[in-house]
Amino acid sequence: MTSTALPRERLSQIPLLANFTAREAEDLFSIAETVQFQPGATVLAEDEESCNLWIVLEGTCEIVKQSDQTGHKVVLAEVQPHQHFGEMSFFHPAPHSASVRAKTAVKLLRIDREAYHRLVDGQCPAAYKLAFNTIGGLAERLRRASDRLADLDSAANAKPPSEWSTFRSKMFDAWNL
Repeated sequence: MTSTALPRERLSQIPLLANFTAREAEDLFSIAETVQFQPGATVLAEDEESCNLWIVLEGTCEIVKQSDQTGHKVVLAEVQPHQHFGEMSFFHPAPHSASVRAKTAVKLLRIDREAYHRLVDGQCPAAYKLAFNTIGGLAERLRRASDRLADLDSAANAKPPSEWSTFRSKMFDAWNL
């Protein structure tokens, strides 16, 4: 892992940073840094805790989950340039639900939660816009996951009740918010 200067012109190309003014981008730039990883390097490890929000600037990362049943690692997604990860532990500190590893050489933008909270404490609009845009991204992911679960449940309903039915009821009926 190495740190380098953040290319400011990249900020305007990142959907998570949509609608940022030049001043807001500069405020975010003041707390962010770019970090590089070589192929195969672990950026985040499942069940470990760190509080960074990551945005892919160059290269591709894989989100990998250890299967409880088989012990095999399952690739859940690939994260391409301008996409982000780590937001769940960034906004709600908890161990990571999956690992992220560099599939290729990657350059990532890292935003540290403690530095982010300094922006929040200073009532910096960039902090609020980042949170708002992250919520939009999470809502879209949840919408896609819901669609996928519905497809899986529909296929499972052709058979006797399955784990998907149990999972669905826990996911939507047992929420304790």
